[in-house]
Amino acid sequence: MRSSLVVDFSGACLNPVFASSSSTEVLVLNCLLKGAGDLPLVVKSESGSVLYTTVLTVPNPEVTIITSKGAITVELNPKAAPI
Repeated sequence: MRSSLVVDFSGACLNPVFASSSSTEVLVLNCLLKGAGDLPLVVKSESGSVLYTTVLTVPNPEVTIITSKGAITVELNPKAAPI
């Protein structure tokens, strides 16, 4: 079934593929995200019928800096400072 599904992330996700660990009850989708924020997800059949739609919220990336005085976690803004 997964081979007949089309995933549309409106360009926010590169190379979406279903993981081999997917089953008929649970589909695991892997991709390379191009950003953070609210990302629309639409799963369609091969014929184009919409089977599922949702919005995924991807948080901004964080970096933890560890020093001898403790750790500091900084949230990055991908739009202001793209990786």
